[in-house]
Amino acid sequence: MGVTFRSVVIGLILIPLNTLWVVLAELGWYSGFPTCLSLFFNAVFCVFVLVVGNLAVERLRPAWALHGTEILVVYTMICIASGLAGTWSMDRLWVCVIIGWLLKVAVLRYGGVKAYRPAVPFFIGLILGDFMVGAFWNLYGIVMEVQVYRFWF
Repeated sequence: MGVTFRSVVIGLILIPLNTLWVVLAELGWYSGFPTCLSLFFNAVFCVFVLVVGNLAVERLRPAWALHGTEILVVYTMICIASGLAGTWSMDRLWVCVIIGWLLKVAVLRYGGVKAYRPAVPFFIGLILGDFMVGAFWNLYGIVMEVQVYRFWF
């Protein structure tokens, strides 16, 4: 079945509610921190409620029930929204995201696809270089027993 219009609409309806939950939990209540865990419990809970509701719909109107791939689309949308709403991501990365988007728009607008395709490996190299430098400084901190990164203020 794949990505359907109704799965995207359901995801778009759940994203603001889920984002509000993440922001309130991490910034308002300062507890839970749903985006600090490897499995976003807020997204799992939303999908659990969606699946339970889908079971009821399946009994009443089987044709209206969501398929597994549609539920997966909703889950993916909620996870992406949670990652972007969390204090560990966009709070520190929003400038990088905007600069990357501006560069992509500029390359596509002024150079077209011919300039964009050769530029992709360059930008992937920038990302990998950033990871390599971060890994180097992390290893340096471990070997020298020096704190190079600090979390939680």
